[in-house]
Amino acid sequence: YITRRVTLADGFESTNFKVLMSVNKPAEATVQVFIKAIGEEDDTPFENIGFTEMTADSTIANSSSNYDFTEAVFSLSSNYTQPVKTFAVKVCLYSSSSTKVPSVKDFRTIALNG
Repeated sequence: YITRRVTLADGFESTNFKVLMSVNKPAEATVQVFIKAIGEEDDTPFENIGFTEMTADSTIANSSSNYDFTEAVFSLSSNYTQPVKTFAVKVCLYSSSSTKVPSVKDFRTIALNG
């Protein structure tokens, strides 16, 4: 899943991000989160910017049922050197079983400054 491109309002540029979501993760599954970000002064087309992997702040617990969701927080390991004006987030859901797949709800991204 890739979010639409988000452009932050003037004065709200960011140097870091947190992604929060509720995850239902069977034991056979894996969840990864990536972010693509660009500053206002950067001339590179947004489509040519690569995604950077975010890391989970803690281990995501395996779900005991289809209705068992756990809060997961993903962060960048370091701040961007230039303020970010536009970004998109990609969530990758993997499973070794086609009948036991992860799902996500309550997805949100927080732009941080500093």
